[in-house]
Formats: sequence, structure tokens, C-alpha cells
Amino acid sequence: MHPVLVAIFWLTVLYVVRLALEFRRIARGFGGVPEARQPFSPFGFIAHTLPRIPGIVEGGGPTLILRKYQSFEECGWDASAIVSAWPCPQGFINLADPVAIKEVTMQRARFPKPAKMFEIIDRSIYHWHCRISWTDEPGTISPGHKMTFKDALRSLSDDILIMAFTPRWARDLTHRLRTARQALEELTQYMSEMVVARRMAETKEVQHDLLSSLMDEGGENPLSDIELNGNILLFLLAGHETTAHTLALSLTLLALHQDVRDRLYQQITSVMTDLGRMPTYDEIHLTYPLAIIYEIFRFIPTVNLRILPRHNSPDLL
Repeated sequence: MHPVLVAIFWLTVLYVVRLALEFRRIARGFGGVPEARQPFSPFGFIAHTLPRIPGIVEGGGPTLILRKYQSFEECGWDASAIVSAWPCPQGFINLADPVAIKEVTMQRARFPKPAKMFEIIDRSIYHWHCRISWTDEPGTISPGHKMTFKDALRSLSDDILIMAFTPRWARDLTHRLRTARQALEELTQYMSEMVVARRMAETKEVQHDLLSSLMDEGGENPLSDIELNGNILLFLLAGHETTAHTLALSLTLLALHQDVRDRLYQQITSVMTDLGRMPTYDEIHLTYPLAIIYEIFRFIPTVNLRILPRHNSPDLL
């Protein structure tokens, strides 16, 4: 046999043995927590492209929404573990207990965010150097731009994952990729223009908004323009998607439940007799609309915590 083939064979064997040993070590570390062992990571590309195949892959976001609490009912616990072997051996614990979830999400020092998972988004956003006029009429393209702010935001929201996993050299291969690339460039330019306009304003108004908070962050070492652009764009995409999905789900469920819709209408009209005007700050503090939104969050969360995981800090090991 050719020496190169022999070397490849033994390297493959060593790689598989290493994966198997690490996989076994992680699986033993969960103790008595019910676990599912599978070859592919629940956060990888394969998990988001294949349907749920028990013992092979758990499936991505849509599967989580459809199954809801079913996986916890099957194991009989409010906690279940998944151990995967590829692309690298990993262990995950899924929680359904509200008290445990609150502890994990609120104690950031003990359960920090996995920074490496966000690096790909950072690379996709921070490295664009460009300049926002927020006063344009809807549907009009600002001078120096090729897309409206609304169209650029919608296009990038639809294809942000495709852009994140597509190398730069391949972003002109298809019309969809070219549109997404242009949308990212346009949004970055809008963000840069907004930052420049705020810094160059003759009258420095005190504004308690996200941009002001970011520009004041760091004190003597403020965020660079690239970091400001990336943070604003990240907040825009996250806020746009979650808000839009929550409103869409709310309207859909209200259309299906007339009794809830009628009760909501009665509470609104009891406070606002003129529905043709914008509500005041005091008028929007209604209990029943807030209860509906909370129920939407509980029933179909717009952001599933499994796609925003936390790591355990070394002192917990």
C-alpha cells in the first residue's frame, strides 16, 4: 500500500479514537441526567438542514418549536442532556424548569455566553468600512445608496445565516447572495452615516437611546466606528426579527380566538375613546395586552434559549 494512504489511514484511526474517547468522557460527566447520544451537534449545519432523526440528529429551530415540551416528557425530567461527537465532542443540557433557566441566564459570571459562537457574526459585520439619513420618506432611496433602509434590513434579515456561513469570495455567485451582500453594505453605510451625523451635530442633545449608550461606552477608550456599526446592526437585526415575529404570532392567534380578541378590544376602548389617534404614554400601560404578549412568549418563544446557550465557568466543573 502506498505510504501516503497508510499515513492517511492511521491518522483517520487516531482521529476517530480521539473523538470516541472524548465523547465517552463527556457522556460520563452528566451523571444521572437523561441523555441522548448522537453523532452530529444540535447546533451544526446538519442539524438545521435535516429533519429530526432520533439517535442521529435532534433537528434545528423548527423541530424545537413543534416538539415543545415533548422531549422532556419522554425523559421524565425538566432537564435533558445531548452528547454529540462531530464536528467535535460536546455536551449540552436543555432546561425546562423556569427557576433553573433564570439562574443560568442571570448569573453571567458562572454561566457566560460562548463567545466563539458569535465570532462568525462579528467577522461578517465588523469588517465592513462604510457611512444614515433616517428622515427619508418610505420607499425613497437616500442619496449615495442603492437600497432603501427598509429593503436592506428585510433582505439581510432573511439571509443573515447564509451570509454568515458564505466565504467572501463566494458572495457574488448567485443573485440572492449578491443582494444579501449589497444589503449588508447598505446597512453598514446607513449605520456609519448615523454615527457621523450624531458626532458632527452642532447641538449636542441629551438622548437616552441605544446609539448614545454605545457611543458613551468605554469612557476614555470608546468603541471604534467599526465596533459601533457592528453593535447597532446586531441590535437592529435581533430587534427587528423578534418584534416582527411576536406581532405576527399575536395577530394570528388573536384571529383564531375571538373571545380573547373581544376582551382586548374592550380594554383598549375603555381607555381610548378615539382610536384614530396615537395613544399616550399612560394609555399604553394596559394589563391584558401585556398578558397576551407574555403568553405568546411562553407558547411560541421568538428566541429559543437553545440557540442562545451558555457555558459553565471552569469553577463549576
